[in-house]
Amino acid sequence: MTQHLAQARAALGALQPRLLRLLSPAPWDPAAVASGLRREGQGVAVVYYATAQRLVSWVVRPTESQRLAVAMSVVTLPRARLTAAVAALRAGLQRWDDVAPWLRQLSTWLIRPLAGAAGAEARQWLVVAPEPLADVPFAALASEGAALAERVTLTHLPALAWLGEPVASSPAPQRGAWVSVAWEGETGRPLPLAARESEALGRTAMEVTAYTGSHATRQALQEALISGRQVHLATHVDSGAAPLGRMIALADGGLSPLELLATRVNAPLIVLSACEAARSLAGGRLALDRLLLLAGAGQVLATTERVSDLGAALLMKHFFRERSRGLAPAAALQQAQLRLRARWPYPAAWATFRVSELGTSLAPAPAPSETPGAKRAPNDPPTRARGPAT
Repeated sequence: MTQHLAQARAALGALQPRLLRLLSPAPWDPAAVASGLRREGQGVAVVYYATAQRLVSWVVRPTESQRLAVAMSVVTLPRARLTAAVAALRAGLQRWDDVAPWLRQLSTWLIRPLAGAAGAEARQWLVVAPEPLADVPFAALASEGAALAERVTLTHLPALAWLGEPVASSPAPQRGAWVSVAWEGETGRPLPLAARESEALGRTAMEVTAYTGSHATRQALQEALISGRQVHLATHVDSGAAPLGRMIALADGGLSPLELLATRVNAPLIVLSACEAARSLAGGRLALDRLLLLAGAGQVLATTERVSDLGAALLMKHFFRERSRGLAPAAALQQAQLRLRARWPYPAAWATFRVSELGTSLAPAPAPSETPGAKRAPNDPPTRARGPAT
């Protein structure tokens, strides 16, 4: 048995070395965590863990003496009650119901106990939030009377042990730095604005290699992922019954999770404009953003929920514009979310996208800019969503 396990580990390691870290997570190294947080500038790690009866949270920050300062909070809270609250929030977001009570309740449990420990000077939060908190839209939670996205830049990390993991850097955009693959869908599931996202990227990043329509193929995406460039993908993701996770829908068929893991991804940033690409999955399957990180991506921007074609296109337009100005991905997403929030304040329209990584690759974020004026659109965005297929 031991020999067979060793052979299986060797085979998985040959397929993708990072899979070994997933199967055998190591304890986090305080020195590596301190070094990683120090590189982030004014950043802290915020870690949550839900037991059967308690919610435990930590704020971890580096000190001047090369050590870590750790503040812990314990809230008596049955895991079942926390899980039910998260499920109610997500259901309300999908129906565009009033979710303010659930956001307030989750903010009371998740944010308020850490307010003092995190400190007003912390500009960046590196959030470690496993189940049942994996799909919470932290950007919309309340902090000191404002949305958390107005105060800090948020980046999600699967576990604190990954903080010292070397990853691809996230360079400032340059000419020819992007590849865009945008499939407009099929009859019955059209995404007419997918190609418009490629056009918006082209207007901000100058030279972009774009594959749209029938050219948005499996080969085009796989070549983009190994090219070393930043990648934008606009399409559906199909829930189906694929092992490990969801399929990426493309013009000539789907790209499976196993094919992704077998692809030596070399992209410093992947932007997934597709429904529920960051949503946690049951049965041991991995969210699409996590699969791409394990395959080698530096950072992945994706959403945990269903989003409209128009809403995704608008957020991407603002994100690409901020990214072209030199902001790191998480900071560019923060500014894009605040701009979209000014037009559509409802959290489902702006708060469910997030940036995830396996290590530290962010540049220090700028101080939050003034939130754009809160002018409301007369109508909600259309409700046609990007996958998963039904």
